[in-house]
Amino acid sequence: MFDENNGLDTKFMSDITRDIPKDKIHQISSSVFLMETDKTKIPGIVKGITSKMDILLSTRYHGLVFALSSGVPVIAINYDQYYRTKNNGAFAMVKKRQNSLEYPSFSVEDGVSLIKRICNRA
Repeated sequence: MFDENNGLDTKFMSDITRDIPKDKIHQISSSVFLMETDKTKIPGIVKGITSKMDILLSTRYHGLVFALSSGVPVIAINYDQYYRTKNNGAFAMVKKRQNSLEYPSFSVEDGVSLIKRICNRA
C-alpha cells in the first residue's frame, strides 16, 4: 500500500522491487480509484480490501493500521524517523512484533527473508 501523490512512494516501491524477477511480481494496477460518492465509506472499503491480503508491505501508516487491525501480517517500510516512530508505535499499541525494513538500507534479500519468516509464522 503506497501513495503516489508525492511520487516518493512510487520510487520506493520501484527500488524495492527492482531486483525481483518480473515473473514473481503480480501487479494489479499502477493506480486504484475508488468510485464512491460517500467519502466516509472509503476507509472501510480499503480496510475490507486489506483484510483479504495474505501479507501487506506498506510505506504508509494507515495501511499498517488497517492490516494490524485485520490480523493481516504486515511489514512497515520506514523511510525516515517520522514514519519509523509512527509505525513502531502502531506495532507497540497492538503488542505485535515490529516487522520493519529501513529504506534505503535494506536489501531485496532482507525483504524476501522477512516475508518468508512472517509467512511461516502466520
